[in-house]
Amino acid sequence: MDVPIGPLAAAVVKPLIGKLMPAPLPGAGLADQIGFKGRGVLSRGDARTIVAREVRRLAGKMARVVTEEHPDLRLQDDGDAVVEAVAQTLMALGDVTWETLHDVYADPDRLAAAMTEAANDPARGLSERGLRLYELMVGPCATQIVEYFTRNPEFTARTLLEIFRKLGELDERLPGGDRVTLPFEERYRALLSRRYRNTRLFGLALPEEDVEYPLDTAYVELSTRVRTDRGTESADGGEGRTTARGRPFESLLATSSRVLLIGSAGAGKSTLLKMLTLNLCRDRLPEQLQSWRDVVPFPLRLRQFLRNGDLDLPVPETFPEQALRTLQGTIPEGWASELLLSGRAAVLLDGLDEVPSRCRRGVLDWLRELEEAFPDARFVVTSRPAGELDEEQRVLRRRGYVTTTLDPMTPLQVDRFIDRWYGSARVVSADADARPDPKEALKKALFKRRDLSRLATNPLLCSVLCALNRVRSAELPRGRIALYRAALEMLLENLDRERGVPEDTVSLTYVQSEAFLANMAMWMTHNFRRTIPERDALNLIEDLLPSVRVHFPDAGGHPGVHTGVHTGGHTGGQSAAALVLRRLVERSGVLQFDGDLMEFCHPSFQDYLAGIEVFRKNYVDELLRNADDPLFQDVLIMVVGQQQREDQRQRLILQGLVSRAEKRGGSTEARRLWLLAAACIADVDIVDPELSERIRSKTRGLLPPRNADEAASLAAAGEFVLDLLAEAIDGRPPRGEQAAATVLTIRLVGGPQTLGMLKRFQGHHNEAVRAEVLRAWFDSQTPEAFATEVLAGMDLTGIPVVVQDPAYLPYLASVPRLRHLEVSCALTDAEELAPLRMLRVLDLSGTSVRDLGPLAGLTRLEELSLVDAPVVDVSPLANLTKLRSIDLEGTRVRDVSPLAKLTALEDLNIARTHVESTHMLKSLPRLLIRGRSGTSE
Repeated sequence: MDVPIGPLAAAVVKPLIGKLMPAPLPGAGLADQIGFKGRGVLSRGDARTIVAREVRRLAGKMARVVTEEHPDLRLQDDGDAVVEAVAQTLMALGDVTWETLHDVYADPDRLAAAMTEAANDPARGLSERGLRLYELMVGPCATQIVEYFTRNPEFTARTLLEIFRKLGELDERLPGGDRVTLPFEERYRALLSRRYRNTRLFGLALPEEDVEYPLDTAYVELSTRVRTDRGTESADGGEGRTTARGRPFESLLATSSRVLLIGSAGAGKSTLLKMLTLNLCRDRLPEQLQSWRDVVPFPLRLRQFLRNGDLDLPVPETFPEQALRTLQGTIPEGWASELLLSGRAAVLLDGLDEVPSRCRRGVLDWLRELEEAFPDARFVVTSRPAGELDEEQRVLRRRGYVTTTLDPMTPLQVDRFIDRWYGSARVVSADADARPDPKEALKKALFKRRDLSRLATNPLLCSVLCALNRVRSAELPRGRIALYRAALEMLLENLDRERGVPEDTVSLTYVQSEAFLANMAMWMTHNFRRTIPERDALNLIEDLLPSVRVHFPDAGGHPGVHTGVHTGGHTGGQSAAALVLRRLVERSGVLQFDGDLMEFCHPSFQDYLAGIEVFRKNYVDELLRNADDPLFQDVLIMVVGQQQREDQRQRLILQGLVSRAEKRGGSTEARRLWLLAAACIADVDIVDPELSERIRSKTRGLLPPRNADEAASLAAAGEFVLDLLAEAIDGRPPRGEQAAATVLTIRLVGGPQTLGMLKRFQGHHNEAVRAEVLRAWFDSQTPEAFATEVLAGMDLTGIPVVVQDPAYLPYLASVPRLRHLEVSCALTDAEELAPLRMLRVLDLSGTSVRDLGPLAGLTRLEELSLVDAPVVDVSPLANLTKLRSIDLEGTRVRDVSPLAKLTALEDLNIARTHVESTHMLKSLPRLLIRGRSGTSE
């Protein structure tokens, strides 16, 4: 029965009709068309149905599209079988109709999932490459089907009719007041969505078109890690190893209504809140956040409430107009309070650290009042990890806030970030097609340079790299020095100024900040450290203060100049050095606390800043004496780049390295010094030609390594070898033993750059090379990221994976192409093995596994060993028809009759079991039964 539309529907839908009805749209724009034009589509009354013939055409065309992007998946033998498997999957729900799309909300991902679930594993029997091609085709085909339906004239009419009906039903159920507030809510969401659809890149002197880009297309999901007073946990709340990565922020919101999000400058805190706001407004939440679907966001920047140095915090009724000034005077009375009271509102407070320290207690008191008045409302607060905020964080934790820290991006996330950033950036040049591909050029630069790959783990700095690379026509500054200066100027001076963050108690120029930080960086290097105690940092600042004209506001908030101890006013009696240090930690994003110590957020910043001090403090001899120390090596590389216009200084460094290398003849230490000298000149434009030639002639034959001995010698030289190695193999991938030795070098060096480098070898045809990559997994500091980004795309056929640490078991689900697994550690529940559908060989000998139920889905399994496992029931194995060998020695099995269906079974060991009879297995003519009193039946 049709329902009257009513005033509510009219108020909401009239603007929608104006937008949708002017002309038929070409489609939803979900994907570029690949020639799927609907031939073979039958009209059946008001239904629009896609029949099998057209689906097969679509699958064939998609196969060509996918193999153009993945040439290694072009198949000679079973290509037709892949197309047929895809077509069967697409037709698994029967004819695809309007009703089909209605059931999945016209979502291509949901459609693909529903089809795959309904299909009876049509991909079984495909080769490994065929299965990979199948997996890459199903999703894009589903997208093409949804796109086809949106191109039909009926789409607009049907969609509007559905909206009219749903709103009419809702209208009948709503009280009169809601007929006013609901249209306002829709307007509020639309305006908020428009405001947050783009994001800006602050801190760089870039053209306006390069400063702003769409948020929803450029955003990359970030990982977070829960922090407690006891330590760090993963975001799902479980205790995690220190090497494990966190979980998506959304999974935390699904279980926590009060969250404190911690992250360094540029880590993505504000962007994450903007994306959450955008998704709430557009109803594009991930599956785990369905409990947030009706939530209305109130995004508030705390710094916007500063008035003449004091905070003027808003009352709830003004939250909407604080988020959108244009709504002032139009907000229905009581609307915001009602939403907060009903639990349908989220207060998103950005920048607790941007509030002056003297005002933070007031923020916490104001927030407590909101929590008490609206106990069901949701609250998310962001802050930088300043040491001065430790007490505030503890207070919020005691009040039920879950504190979570943003992880740096992994290499895979960096790749996605770059792809999306360039996918969203507007093309501003007519000859752009003639230029090098900027995103590939940037990825290549990150692969070859450790310092850049370190910076790129920070979303803000990765944006900087993308923008600079694009403006410079796909070429970053050749010298890293200019890039570091640009990044530091942005963090130390430009970022807060352009974002409008007010000064608190001290104002520092870039030159002043650089002077203080360089002094600390050299102290750390001189003391062989990556950290500095707070007391030592304060002493260093005090030593410099007499010569630095630092500006402190007086008690009235007016700027002044001071060079000594500063007390009074708004400073709470703190010394000038303490105020300067607090300014550097809280606002620069360059320094951060690590417990009671401080460190640079990126080690490369320490190396760059220490290099500035080398000649001013005459540390050249000390650097050369410690050239075998990794910390000093990176500073030496920075100094040579910084002194390109001071040829005598640069020559002093290089000649010192060369002289020391020549004195040591052909020793391992000499090779290390030659390699270090090569790393020093690898990234500079101006260098003494004679020295350059001597260095290059000595290092030309050292890279890449030819065997394991050379790999060990190279790795011992230091992490800087990775830069040289990346340069050596770029465009010239090594083969055979040399490739294996290269991977071994990367594995032995370790460090954050290794993931990106090892990805280059994941598709290598040599089994020994892939086995070496696998061994690197167990040495990795980030095993989950390694599994997801390296092993997930690697063919592991013929390579046994032996897990000796139970901490690695949860990551196996990220390795779908695993074939041979041996578990040699404590394992009680085999549930973590259930996703490994491609397994051929599984060895659970010596584990505590009792229930084989989770293995029932491993239909490709051919060999299973359960020696000395406490297994009693083997019935879950009854449908594993490809099993050829089962070893039950030492188990508690009595009845083997469920194995009678396993027609491929050739070998069964029942030694030291309680099996009394095997007569029911006589129907298996190829079966050899071992372990019955030394005989076989």
